[in-house]
Amino acid sequence: MALDDAYNKYLQPEQLILFLAKNELYYQILLSHYISLTSFDGDDALEKMSELNLQVDTNTAYMVLKEILERFCYQEDFEKQIDEYIKIGACFQSLADFVHSDTELLHNHIFKANMSKTIENGTFFSAYLQKKFDEEIDESIQKWDLIIRSIVTELKITSEELSFLLSKEPLKKCLNS
Repeated sequence: MALDDAYNKYLQPEQLILFLAKNELYYQILLSHYISLTSFDGDDALEKMSELNLQVDTNTAYMVLKEILERFCYQEDFEKQIDEYIKIGACFQSLADFVHSDTELLHNHIFKANMSKTIENGTFFSAYLQKKFDEEIDESIQKWDLIIRSIVTELKITSEELSFLLSKEPLKKCLNS
């Protein structure tokens, strides 16, 4: 697929909603998993999750999508593999954020190296994690659908208001002088 075609397809609101929903869900599931691997018990894990309060940064997510499109859109099986690229990107982003933010993590460089190896060889995302993803994806899509639609609505209102204001003669004179 040509890059322009990939941009035209995957940067549409419906595709952005799917991407953001999947990316955030993979990120949060993986973050939870990293925390459970490094915690003593469930209470400790919940406390650490609350303390770290890590969220997907939408600007970073957008850049990840752009990088995926630019790096892989030319591959023959790109459309079949895009979900895998999203998952891998979320794995690495959540790992980097976790290792950077958890100041109590001992030997963080070793943990990061070990987790990176399991991500790279495809053994990290277990059937259990996939089941969690499958159970929660519809809710994540609904959430991002509401967010994107409200942004689009706000932009339309802003655009309409701006058009109205620009149609007023005194404002036109001010802007043109």
